[in-house]
Amino acid sequence: MSKAFFVVLILLIFSTLNASDWFGKDKFAHLSYSAFLTYWSYGMSKDILNKDDVNSTFISISIPLGLGFMKEYSDKKFKKTGWSWKDLSYDVLGIVAGSMIIKRVK
Repeated sequence: MSKAFFVVLILLIFSTLNASDWFGKDKFAHLSYSAFLTYWSYGMSKDILNKDDVNSTFISISIPLGLGFMKEYSDKKFKKTGWSWKDLSYDVLGIVAGSMIIKRVK
């Protein structure tokens, strides 16, 4: 079994701890946007910038993770809705999903 499978499994287990907090409306958006950004940035890096697999993977993980942290910081600082580790968990889950898609398509 791959490491990504175990990460997804662990996140799913944690998601059952308090379902009302973990399955809000925006959680699917965090997951899907992160998966899309991971897949898209890998393709841009690999096909347009002609980077190798290692650099493309680094870029494809860094962009959605960085944007996720910036969004949470913005929520805390400007919106006053607070920092959400749950949102970041879904961002990471989306990155894992996007990476798994990349591995299957290659």
